[in-house]
Amino acid sequence: MNSSKAGWLFLVIVSCFIAVELAISFTPVGDALSVPALMVISELTFMLPVAVCFLFSGSSAGECFALRGVKPSVALLSIPYTWMVIPLTTALNLLTLFFTDNRASEIMNSLSGGGLFLMALFTAVIGPVCEELTFRGIIYTGIRKSGSAMQAIVLSGLLFGLFHMNINQALYAFGLGLFFGAVREVTGSIIPPIICHMTVNSGSVIVIIIQRYFLKDNELLEEATKTVLKPETLAMGLTSDIILAFIGVAIALCLLAYIARKQGNIRAFKDIVDKRDSSRGKVWGVPLWIGVSMSVAFMIAILILECILGGSSA
Repeated sequence: MNSSKAGWLFLVIVSCFIAVELAISFTPVGDALSVPALMVISELTFMLPVAVCFLFSGSSAGECFALRGVKPSVALLSIPYTWMVIPLTTALNLLTLFFTDNRASEIMNSLSGGGLFLMALFTAVIGPVCEELTFRGIIYTGIRKSGSAMQAIVLSGLLFGLFHMNINQALYAFGLGLFFGAVREVTGSIIPPIICHMTVNSGSVIVIIIQRYFLKDNELLEEATKTVLKPETLAMGLTSDIILAFIGVAIALCLLAYIARKQGNIRAFKDIVDKRDSSRGKVWGVPLWIGVSMSVAFMIAILILECILGGSSA
């Protein structure tokens, strides 16, 4: 596996996503599919290309997906490490809400229509495992073959953000991807980023459960949501989250260094910012540029469509 194959893989994933999205949105197929079926299709859209890429990579599963064990203490430390990053992702999420919708909330609500158990299973377990095997697994490995630690962390995080195909999720997923990639680098294992991803998504599941069982007054909930989404309220929340984000990121970096030390890999932590660990080859290629351009164009098209529909409904 190398960066060229990683670029081709991302291009295929983006192409498959757009094709499936168009088929579901503009053909009778979407109406005929149940929510569980849509969940399965969503995962297969990118896991099938990953499986094919792995089969032709000539590498072992352990090498491609970083299937290596970690110390129990490292696995546990991945949870508070993730908590420290939450204010940053919240701030990035609020930033996009000034001009777009909360797509994550919309997706979670639609998935809950298939039952809370299935929604929790796909959101908190299957989704994180599949996405981490893809972006901190095979794609990260490919980029790292040719690039430095920092290049692999930033680029895999960028592709992870773009993979969500909407501006709202893309920005904070990119932020999360940076920290997921960093813990992948210092541990050399896919397990910590999977735990981190599960921790984030489990929080979303808990919010949906609370809304479903404890906030049954829909009118009150809608009124509270409208209040939160007012520009002045968003600005206040964004200001406080930015302050918390600086504190949280500082603590997260300290935890990252501690995780590297516990794993016996402190050198990997230093290599992240070490300029001597420079690029060993070409990281960006034509397929990757095309995939990135397609995902950005798709997100812009969705944003324009939202603005048009929002304006016509008003």
